[in-house]
Amino acid sequence: MTLASGLVTVCDSISHISVSGVTVKDLDQIPSHAELQGPLLIPRPNEFITDLTSTRTTFGISGASKVDLVYVLNYVYLHSPIGSGISELEAYAGLITNIVAILNAIINNDTITGAVDINLDGVDSIGTVEDPAANRYWGCFLRFRVTEFVQ
Repeated sequence: MTLASGLVTVCDSISHISVSGVTVKDLDQIPSHAELQGPLLIPRPNEFITDLTSTRTTFGISGASKVDLVYVLNYVYLHSPIGSGISELEAYAGLITNIVAILNAIINNDTITGAVDINLDGVDSIGTVEDPAANRYWGCFLRFRVTEFVQ
């Protein structure tokens, strides 16, 4: 049996969502550092795909059986560099506002190509996060649970 997953297509579709004031990047667009690029939503370079499970839903021969593939895609949202405002918590309200906008854009988007369903799996570590170069930003980790029907 050969599985034809649309995981790369799902990631490309996510990169095309529109969130006012936020740039969303695809797998091949992850910057080595986020300096002067934010606010930015990128695939999390470490632990990007987690909780992958497959469930056979039909019987079949010669690779004709159907399979549900479920996995979590992990993203990091980088709002602004720590210490970039007048006060330490100046960016916090904007951070929360943009997190909500990202969640709305993902959850209300029925046109994520390659996926049957995409749901919020969680938001973690709202506060200090790092870009790929270990620079500290206000941000968070976002987890999206994706379901695909594959064969």
